[in-house]
Amino acid sequence: MIKSVEYKGKTYTRRNKMWVNKYGEFINETAQRKLDEIVFESINAEDLSYDEALEFGDEFKGSGSIDMALELYKRALNSATFEAAKYILPRVTSSLRAMKKSDVALELYVELNELYGESIVDNVLLTSVAAAYCDRSMFDDARRCVEKALEMSNGVPSQELSLVIDRMNRDENYDVFI
Repeated sequence: MIKSVEYKGKTYTRRNKMWVNKYGEFINETAQRKLDEIVFESINAEDLSYDEALEFGDEFKGSGSIDMALELYKRALNSATFEAAKYILPRVTSSLRAMKKSDVALELYVELNELYGESIVDNVLLTSVAAAYCDRSMFDDARRCVEKALEMSNGVPSQELSLVIDRMNRDENYDVFI
């Protein structure tokens, strides 16, 4: 992993997926993006292992370079086992949502569900898909995903699922879920 970058005579390091200056201060979003571009251009995504692509993707997502993260998640998917793909898919759908492409995330979910059936679905993916349905104001579909995610997690919602439920409850056009 690339943990430091030299740019315009200054050295920046990654801390908690974000770039910081020599004083440990987080730098602005534009500078984060520029440093991510430097790193992205220095790696060959096709040569990365599954783990490397996933790690780089998480770092890019953490610093706001969602498009770069998505490209690396797709690369990781190409070499992933079926079980590993289940681990990556929520990252892909949440990245698509962050790029304001909830419709693409939902299309991907439907396509994968048709290809693999319920075996590809877990509570984490359902949480991300429920959020995408909320983005599109498709609350009945979101509710079905939430109910299934709750069932898969023995009725104990993750923090992310709780946020989706809160979002559904706040919408004035939808009856309270829980």
